[in-house]
Amino acid sequence: MAQQAVSTYFFTRLIDFISPLCIIDDEAKLSLFKKAVDQYTYYTFTIDALIDGEIKFDNSPNLSDHKLVKAYLSNRMALQSLASIFSADSSFWSVMDHYMSTYYMGLVLEKQNSATKWMHTIESFKSYALSKHAPAFVPSSGLLLLFNASTDQVTLENLLTPLFYGMQMLDDMEDFNKDIESNQLTYCISRVYQYIEEQNMEVRSDLKRFEERVFYLSGIAKSCNDFATSQFKDAQDQAKALKLNELVLWIDSMFKMLQHNRTIIDQVSK
Repeated sequence: MAQQAVSTYFFTRLIDFISPLCIIDDEAKLSLFKKAVDQYTYYTFTIDALIDGEIKFDNSPNLSDHKLVKAYLSNRMALQSLASIFSADSSFWSVMDHYMSTYYMGLVLEKQNSATKWMHTIESFKSYALSKHAPAFVPSSGLLLLFNASTDQVTLENLLTPLFYGMQMLDDMEDFNKDIESNQLTYCISRVYQYIEEQNMEVRSDLKRFEERVFYLSGIAKSCNDFATSQFKDAQDQAKALKLNELVLWIDSMFKMLQHNRTIIDQVSK
């Protein structure tokens, strides 16, 4: 499963994953909320793809069918639905402002860091991993506000935070060469650049994917994969304690991806 599919699937299943934490006493309201979340997620992912240059603007005969136009309509319908669910003075809106501002400021900072060749540390990685996944905190918070919950926002954030660290590290590993080509500076790429400098290595322009070769042969890929594994393990332990069985099973599928990575790393490093 590609990382983009992982992120999309997770966001579309987020409410189902965490709904056992709440007493759902209004299925119609839950259904309307989930639809609004799906619509807003579509809009957010489209904006992200637009910034990354992944949306094509070919000569479409029907402009209203273009993804960007559909994203606007999806956003409008999502906000209309959310406004019918949450009152104007609900704390939901301040929560949404906080997390979505975090997300968009993170996108800006990501571009600035790539332009200035910022060398990431594990702490700056965690910062951008959370900002990229900040939109997920909006529906999770909204669910707790809509229904009687058996837990609080802090517990939920403690559960989701290592999950997002793991997902982002998987993303950075899988998209390593793609990010190199698009001058997107990630933690994994920073580690490789630092290693090349420390080892006084000659950058071999005659070798395809030279930096990616270094990533796997230097042991950096293994340490990144191990980090992601530990984060998913932390999240799964918390999910088990909260009896979020579907989320536990989904994390098992992430472990299979990580094991696949580990097998490849072992093969290329022999």
